Amino acid sequence: MKRISVLTWNLNSRTNDLTVNKQIELIKNHMPDIVTLQEVTINSLEKIRSQLKEVGYKNIVASFDLCDDMSLLVGKRKYGQIIASKFNLTPDIPSNFDIPFIERVLTVSLELNGQKIKIHTTHAPPGSSNGIVKINHFKGIYNYFSNNKDDTHILSGDFNTPKYEHKELGLITWGQTLTKDNEVIFSRAKESDECSAEEWDKGERKIMLGLPSLGLKDVYRELYSYDTQDYSWILNRKGEIISKRRYDHIFASSNFKYISADYLHSPLEDKISDHSVLLVYLGL
Repeated sequence: MKRISVLTWNLNSRTNDLTVNKQIELIKNHMPDIVTLQEVTINSLEKIRSQLKEVGYKNIVASFDLCDDMSLLVGKRKYGQIIASKFNLTPDIPSNFDIPFIERVLTVSLELNGQKIKIHTTHAPPGSSNGIVKINHFKGIYNYFSNNKDDTHILSGDFNTPKYEHKELGLITWGQTLTKDNEVIFSRAKESDECSAEEWDKGERKIMLGLPSLGLKDVYRELYSYDTQDYSWILNRKGEIISKRRYDHIFASSNFKYISADYLHSPLEDKISDHSVLLVYLGL
């Protein structure tokens, strides 16, 4: 059995040289076989690419490399992704995914133990600032994997969901509200002309629970029940922690052996990103 490590991390669009140096140093300390990064900007791309090469990642693909029209990548669409590996990588066509912001998914293929594996990373647009775009993003993600169930996949990234993972009540999405009486109801704050709260809930649930039903498992939740709680992002208001959320995930096809999954919180403590790192070990 070949053991491989996968690290996923939202870099929070940091471009300061000192911060980028610290981000690469963290990756170097773990030296995973596959690195997937989100919220990379065009201003930080070459710094990150050159430093990844220096520490030993010779095979690097960025979503910006595959963009036909860079003029689109402004405002809410300025964020890109990177996949780096010790293995040879072949980029796939981004348009294989039917999503609103095509640069928000990056796919490469590699060979491992004689088997072709597709590595994907994504950064789901936050619903608070993008509305229905988030749900259409999830629909496109789900449909792709529904149509490619026979392939071997690893899907990583920042999904901006779920809202909660409750020990007794299970998964709670941003289409739902948890009342003071611990009752789960649909969130009318998500109602709009484009999407009902029920549709919002269904869109997020298709990722967190629907992908596992297709054989693409949430590695952390395969190893730990809802009795074990962790997080990758913290909501702060005026210095007060409001909630901790597990937004960052790695899903892997069920023909992998799920060995370990750990959230590393030093980036939050060292203030080099607002997301924790997720490091997963798989066997094939």
